[in-house]
Amino acid sequence: MKDPLAAIVPTAHENDELDRIVQDRDAKIVRFRERATRPAARTPAPAAPPVPDGFMRAYVDWAKDRTDAPEIFHTAVAYSVLATACGNRLVLELEHQRVLPHLWVVLVAPSSYFRKSTAIGYGSNILQRADPELIIPNDFSRERFLAYLAQKPYGFLSASEFASFISAISRDYNGGLKECITDLYDSPTSWRRMLQKESIEIKEPSFSIVGGSTIEWLKSTIQAGDVKSGFAARLTFWPAREKLPRRPIRVRRSGSLSFTVQDSLVAQLGQLSRQPAAALDIDDDAMDHYNKWQEQHEEEQVSDLLRGFHVRLETVALKIAMLAEVSATALAWPRSIGLGSMQIGTQTADALWRNVGVVIEEGLGSSAAYVKIERIRAICQTFGGEIFSWSELLAKSKDTARDLTPLTDTLIQTGELVPEADASEHRGPKAKLFSYHPRTA
Repeated sequence: MKDPLAAIVPTAHENDELDRIVQDRDAKIVRFRERATRPAARTPAPAAPPVPDGFMRAYVDWAKDRTDAPEIFHTAVAYSVLATACGNRLVLELEHQRVLPHLWVVLVAPSSYFRKSTAIGYGSNILQRADPELIIPNDFSRERFLAYLAQKPYGFLSASEFASFISAISRDYNGGLKECITDLYDSPTSWRRMLQKESIEIKEPSFSIVGGSTIEWLKSTIQAGDVKSGFAARLTFWPAREKLPRRPIRVRRSGSLSFTVQDSLVAQLGQLSRQPAAALDIDDDAMDHYNKWQEQHEEEQVSDLLRGFHVRLETVALKIAMLAEVSATALAWPRSIGLGSMQIGTQTADALWRNVGVVIEEGLGSSAAYVKIERIRAICQTFGGEIFSWSELLAKSKDTARDLTPLTDTLIQTGELVPEADASEHRGPKAKLFSYHPRTA
């Protein structure tokens, strides 16, 4: 008689299959626990660049005493004010390029209560007192703006409502003004254009732009092409999420400390604006520091979407180093950039790179690009916390590899999409495997 229990006793092959299933289950449990213990991806906090001694520190302390605007706003404006006073008369001559100190700055905050316009106004007023001709009129057409720069190729352009400024320079009747401004950022030795009535030449332009915006305004006005390689990639973003403590109103009286400090700042800027042209050198230890930093910077993995910002920060580091050195001397040109100033330059560039990630994460670019990233986030969540491959994501998204790459690169930049290099053995050494970790508030 046949044993009735024989039918339920597993064979050797079935035992092997059960072992494989159990091992698979245990491996999944281990991976799940590892992912559960990882810190959740969060939108990173804005980074605060260091404030150099001398003029910069005096300006920031003076401005902080007058308003509750975030300190990072005053730092950005102080750099722009100092760069404006230097004009195109202070230059760093490198073998491959000439670096002038001007900056294009955008103060970014959740709302108007962060006093973006107030912070910009302080810088504009200080410059106005030092030399009224340093202020570039901002009610301009393409013809007037280029004609102005042909006469005076440096100055301070205030754009407290940055979205309105972008809209104005992008309008059809301004005939490619945004493209012209973009060309001028790199300070060509000579830049020529034919206007309606005359030909103009702009020599070594070095004008600073200081604007203020919210993330929503930026998202609605800056196009995706600008983010990759155009106008926007030349901007530096200085975001804030918290203000300083509220400042009670006070009556300003002649002879007060505030007036004394303000007069000193005005005098220093006036003195700098009258300095003759000069070229800066770089101390050997400062040059060694920069070269090591640049090598590490170039080795970073950067998405196509952010590459334009990343590359230009190498030059921004040198601009900041120049201004940090000028800040220490204030009333005369320094002879060379020292190690301390170069370290401030590279630290600031690192902070600005982090801030690019903050701004991009919160929605910079076209609304269409933002929607695309949100769609990829939703698709990643459908994998239910499991590890998935690039090909699986590509199939679900129905995108081309070319379109999907910058979107996944952005999610890697924000820490949501994590490459699982240690899991490649499951599907071959060349497989791209990822896990997804949703953002938390």
